[in-house]
Amino acid sequence: MSTPQIAADSLSIVVPGIFRPLPLSPHSLFEHGLIGQADYDAREVELLLPNEAITFKVGAFQVHCQSDKLQVTTADEAEFERLRDLVAGILRSLTDTKVSQLGINRSVHFFAADNESWNAIGDSLVNNDIWGDALPLPGMRVAVFWGSRTDKFAGRVQVQVEPSSLYPNAVYVAYNDHYELTMVDSQPASREEFQRHPLPFADFDMDLLGPDSSSAEPGDIIYLTTRTVRDANGYPYQTSSLKLRRPGPWGEDELREISQECWRGVNRRTSSVKAPW
Repeated sequence: MSTPQIAADSLSIVVPGIFRPLPLSPHSLFEHGLIGQADYDAREVELLLPNEAITFKVGAFQVHCQSDKLQVTTADEAEFERLRDLVAGILRSLTDTKVSQLGINRSVHFFAADNESWNAIGDSLVNNDIWGDALPLPGMRVAVFWGSRTDKFAGRVQVQVEPSSLYPNAVYVAYNDHYELTMVDSQPASREEFQRHPLPFADFDMDLLGPDSSSAEPGDIIYLTTRTVRDANGYPYQTSSLKLRRPGPWGEDELREISQECWRGVNRRTSSVKAPW
């Protein structure tokens, strides 16, 4: 299996959370010692919406911060490890910011050897023959795959493959290592087990949190407790309650341990880029 030529390669770390008021700027990164003088002197602010969003470049890094998300990106492979250190430093400096998720995303554009090889990639990932006469000349537009994690963090791994929109006869592959910053006893060992434990989703009235409704924010963790009880006549019925989890602030040791574990996962999965066909 040959290694294809890479047309473009980038890495980004995305952290959902509460970033209000907007805490980041080139000056704040420089003040905290997260970038050097050369990076600061080359700063370039691309977008500034007061109290809403800011996007700026410092050296090889693009930083985007809005009220509910932080994203730091670099297209320089030599800066991938420094990207990790920059994001870890930002999170350590934002002592009041609540974080419960983290995504490490690798985006790569590969060149195919020729047009025949380019078409063969989609044909190998999906079964176009099943369409028969129902769809003339079927071809893959996008394929998305989910897999379970191999560590003790909740979350998933997602791989997305589609034709490149930037380069001819090229394929775009996006690898998303999604971390829910909570621990699990075990990961699904089969598709049946995964289907029995789907990704959780909750939609509820904030008033159900009672006094906690005024302090709950996006990214918080909620406890759901249900039980079956019987009324005075012996008839069963179910009750449920929602409580806001209050884990307390994370210390630097915890953040450092999580950052190191996340980066070990990235190194295991992206140390060698091979063609997926």
